[in-house]
Amino acid sequence: MKNIYKKNCGNTGISGDIPIILVRIRDVNDCDIVEQLLKAKEYFNVKNIMVDLVILNEEKNIYEQYVKEKIQAEILNKHLEYFVNKYNGIFILNANEISKHDVNLLIFRSNVLIDASRGNVKSQLEEQEEEYLERIKQIGVENPNIVLSKEDNYNPINLKVEDLNYYNEYGGFNKNTNEYVLKIGRRDKLPTVWSHMLVNPNFGTVVTENMGGFTWCDNSRLNRITAWNNSPNQDIPSEIVYIKDKETGKVWSTSSFITEESDCEVTYGFGYAKYTSICNDIVTNTEIFVPQDANIKVNILKLKNTIASKRNLKLIYYVKPCLDEDETKSNGYINIWKKDNIIYAKNQTSNNFDKIAYVGTNKNIISFTGNKDFFIGNKTIKNPEGVNKVSLDNEGSLGKNACIALEINIELDGFESKEITLFIGEEEQEEKIKEISSQYSNLDYCYEQLKQTKQYWYELLNRVQVKTPVESMNIMLNGWMVYQTICSRIWGKTGYYQSGGATGFRDQLQDTLGLKYIDIEFMKKQIIDSASHQFIEGDVLHWWHNQTKRGIRTRFSDDLLWLPYVVCEYLEFTNNYNILEEEVPYLYGEQLKEGEDERYEMYLPSDICGSIYEHCNKAIEKSLDFGEYNLPKIGSGDWNDGFSTVGNKGKRTKCVARIFPIFNFRKIYTNM
Repeated sequence: MKNIYKKNCGNTGISGDIPIILVRIRDVNDCDIVEQLLKAKEYFNVKNIMVDLVILNEEKNIYEQYVKEKIQAEILNKHLEYFVNKYNGIFILNANEISKHDVNLLIFRSNVLIDASRGNVKSQLEEQEEEYLERIKQIGVENPNIVLSKEDNYNPINLKVEDLNYYNEYGGFNKNTNEYVLKIGRRDKLPTVWSHMLVNPNFGTVVTENMGGFTWCDNSRLNRITAWNNSPNQDIPSEIVYIKDKETGKVWSTSSFITEESDCEVTYGFGYAKYTSICNDIVTNTEIFVPQDANIKVNILKLKNTIASKRNLKLIYYVKPCLDEDETKSNGYINIWKKDNIIYAKNQTSNNFDKIAYVGTNKNIISFTGNKDFFIGNKTIKNPEGVNKVSLDNEGSLGKNACIALEINIELDGFESKEITLFIGEEEQEEKIKEISSQYSNLDYCYEQLKQTKQYWYELLNRVQVKTPVESMNIMLNGWMVYQTICSRIWGKTGYYQSGGATGFRDQLQDTLGLKYIDIEFMKKQIIDSASHQFIEGDVLHWWHNQTKRGIRTRFSDDLLWLPYVVCEYLEFTNNYNILEEEVPYLYGEQLKEGEDERYEMYLPSDICGSIYEHCNKAIEKSLDFGEYNLPKIGSGDWNDGFSTVGNKGKRTKCVARIFPIFNFRKIYTNM
């Protein structure tokens, strides 16, 4: 449970995980409001509706504490004393005993705020609803009768199948570039999501054929910038570009998730993705990439008018922010504001990542909104009301269902083309954001960074080329397997369906075995990182998050042996034994108790260091826990997570093959 208030407002025990109703009271004569809310709390309990009722006593600190006594009496009269200071209960706080900052934070985190001095609960809720509806009504609608594209406006795209290897009716590998090219549209639906990774060591995005997926910084699970959706039935984008012709009222998108009146050609390359479609006489080309040295995702959007008439277009870039592990945790607590043609977003309650996300463009932002309810209205994400508003409401998102939507206008003369940059990223300081936004608002700079990104991957992936009689094997070995291993396993630690964000002791060491032929530094860094997650006792974390220092200690008996195994591979491949002398600290933490299979918590480095050689030896010694037949005990896991309960009682033994890496490591070191 995330005890935010326990951290910031003393030992209140308010988790912040369920809705909060906050009532502020100063005068004992207003205690009838408290009585109404206590009745509501009784009703919620009966209906199993989880909510915390927080009563903030703001009575002046005088000798006679009438408000406090009256509140306590009401609770006793209703027999609710059992729920006081408990999860899904009632909390009574004295404003004189907590800081002003904590009071403001409590007000901010509350889902419903009632001021006892302003009348009964019903009237206050009605006032809040009227204010919200009035604010929405003030913004008019343009072209209310939208003209939808007809079937005869369908714009097909024909792939050059003869240029593709292993064409499967959806797509294939380009024979010259090794790009994967596919076509989607109303008549060409994919059987499942086809995703692609664009990643650098600290930042990345998963894109799909519908421009879906999500974007993250530092950790693909704990710090998702945009929302992660892994629905098995449909690909729901968290980043969408809407386009509207202001003259005809037609609305379409660069995403096939929204637009079905045209085909879309999708190209996945090493470090980039391209999308091409034709809709309403506008050719749309979008190229997306993540540069190697910046925490930013860049969209270069090119619009070409294919007719002689002038076009007046509205473009809206929509983003569903997360800024946490899950959007349900951060929703309502994201602060969104506009400054210097940049939209900023910050999770006010984040415990792990104190960063600011941002969205920008090289065009002037006409209007924006941080309120998803305003933007979607009574419709859906495929046809949001905000696209047809005269203007977005220029409102933030605190206490609301958050989104980021920015509006820009594009005018195209007959047969004219224009290019737009749309980007999203995250940094610690606003000044750094302004600097990066200025750079990526320059199209020449964007194209130069795109060129450098492509060149980086070309040089890295072409260090080793394999030629076999089987062309499919050549395609996978000459680029795609290495690219996916680096992007998905080593850097991103995520995919479309599984998004862990954590480093696995066994898994990532295994991943580097093949990468030694591409860049031995991947293996060396992983060896050192893994050794630093070994305990003084010799066992290791099964997986961990480097950013939070949290991980899971288990009884897995094979994890630790992958360290000496991979070190053997490193020594044999490089013939450089200096790594054995590198000093790395051990972790410190309470050992697992008898009958305890695992424990997830924060583990910090100890003051005790050991060389890589000593770490390997300690792993081997820890694994030599012999049982019957003089074989090591199996523990839990042991190369197969399905064995997790086979030997967790410490009785079963395992296959003799597991001890081969032990002898191999000691043989190599002895013969140095």
